[in-house]
Amino acid sequence: MPVAAFQFIAVAEPRLTARLVRQSAGLDATLVLDLEDALWDIDDEARTAQLKAQGRRDFQALTITDPGLFADQRVGVRVNRLNGVHAAADLEALGEVARRLTLECVVVTKVESGADLDAWLAELDRHRVTHRGLVPIVETVAGLANLAVILARAAELGIEWVVYGHYDHALDAGWWPFLELDSTDFWQLAQPIIEQVEGHGLRYVQPPFFQLHRPDRFAHVLTSLTRACRLSAGAITLGRQQTALAVEFDGSPIAPGSPDAGAARAITSEELARRARHIVDTYSANRRATASFAIDGRSGEFISPHLYLAAQHYLGTLALDDGDAFNATGE
Repeated sequence: MPVAAFQFIAVAEPRLTARLVRQSAGLDATLVLDLEDALWDIDDEARTAQLKAQGRRDFQALTITDPGLFADQRVGVRVNRLNGVHAAADLEALGEVARRLTLECVVVTKVESGADLDAWLAELDRHRVTHRGLVPIVETVAGLANLAVILARAAELGIEWVVYGHYDHALDAGWWPFLELDSTDFWQLAQPIIEQVEGHGLRYVQPPFFQLHRPDRFAHVLTSLTRACRLSAGAITLGRQQTALAVEFDGSPIAPGSPDAGAARAITSEELARRARHIVDTYSANRRATASFAIDGRSGEFISPHLYLAAQHYLGTLALDDGDAFNATGE
């Protein structure tokens, strides 16, 4: 069956954002303009604040300069966490945008309690933000530990979709490496989450698959997703190609030659370190001032800031271990 696509688009200057929106015109998807992770300088909080402020201004300008852009397109927005420093400004901007546009959804991040949902709805109402639904992302260790309570309250509030934020969860938990979304290990992690979501009558949304250069693997993810879910499922998509694959997915088995999502083999410490070094080096070499992510121009590999930070942390722990060994031996 088709998968509901929530295509995330980084907010940029209005002409570029409008072009990205038009590229996905005609697809039965919700386009989610991102005011959170897409506007993030991982090394500079002041720069992050500047990026987010400009993103809010660009979003507001887009609804003024191109008012017909969303006439036939569902549009949502992802905002920063409610107890963070950027949420108040996000709400002010959405209140202004709501004068001209009814949002299909507001995607709220790092939800850790049922009270978070109530607070978001109250704040959106206070700022007169017109929207058709709240879409919470559960993506921290605390949020996953409190998942049942969050889902129960979401069901009471009539919320339809819940996103599992795998990369933020993995970063918060200190995992290395991250589980690949087309691996059996990931689905062993996701299946209990899906069962809890659907057990409360809600619909599960799959986190993004960052291997944009591998549509065959994304098709594998969609197959696994529809097999794991009893109810219709959703997926965060990145770009028109992934969105088209999701909304046109017919549930067919994976074609011969597609990747085999078997259980991960044991990985040596040398391989873990090599992978971490590759991520750090590739991210650093391909990083842009206007984007939080990096794309390797040669391979097409997409590297999120979460993956970079986790790899950097892992290499840091190795350096500390080497220092401990030096201190212990005196050599």
